[in-house]
Amino acid sequence: MNTIVENKIKMMVEQSVEEVFRREMRKFRALILPFVSSREQLDIETRYGKKPSRKAVRSFSLDL
Repeated sequence: MNTIVENKIKMMVEQSVEEVFRREMRKFRALILPFVSSREQLDIETRYGKKPSRKAVRSFSLDL
């Protein structure tokens, strides 16, 4: 009976730690995303449309 309680506690702790880790990873990913200004976003939308397509596209711009 004692090992059953220990296993349940261990499982609950593991689940809690995993949940916190996932939450913190989401925050970290959001933190490292680059900032896109409204001007850049408008440029992206005019080039590629509002919905992303499944097609891979490469574009290059050169300012001389």
